[in-house]
Amino acid sequence: MPAADIIQIEWSLYERFIKATPWISGLFGLVILFFIAKFVYLWWRNRAVGGKPIEEIKPYIPPHITALKELKILEQRQSWNKGEAKTFHVQLSQIIRTYIDGRFHISSLEKTPREVSELINTLDIHTSDKSKLLVALRLGDQIKFAKRQALSEEHTRSISVCIEFVQNTMERPEED
Repeated sequence: MPAADIIQIEWSLYERFIKATPWISGLFGLVILFFIAKFVYLWWRNRAVGGKPIEEIKPYIPPHITALKELKILEQRQSWNKGEAKTFHVQLSQIIRTYIDGRFHISSLEKTPREVSELINTLDIHTSDKSKLLVALRLGDQIKFAKRQALSEEHTRSISVCIEFVQNTMERPEED
């Protein structure tokens, strides 16, 4: 017997819906199952921490402690003797600028070297501390931007000046 002809069937919207009902209900069930699982997870996690969000308390570390620690590490590394004078002065400048930001509550990290020099000149500190620090920062700028070659003693003097600056300007607890 020959194959039968293909019959075109016209399905109404209602008939199409009835045929798709198992798929629609399955998808709907998966969405509901997802939301139930999410709710249970959040409830379990919240219960595990006692209903309070975990908040990490960071102790306040005075800026001079952080700066002195980083400066000592930088001094011990002596990266200028390894041909990394530019990197050394970038790190030195960042440590001092971060210290100035924390100690004097001014923003110097996003400023140009000239603007930082003007900010340092406005600080209420001893004039010799200002001038020594500015000389050390200018040396760093010359090495970073003008590719100046400096002697090892100049690098050592720069870090010593920065350590001395931090020690001379750090906040001292008031004696009662």
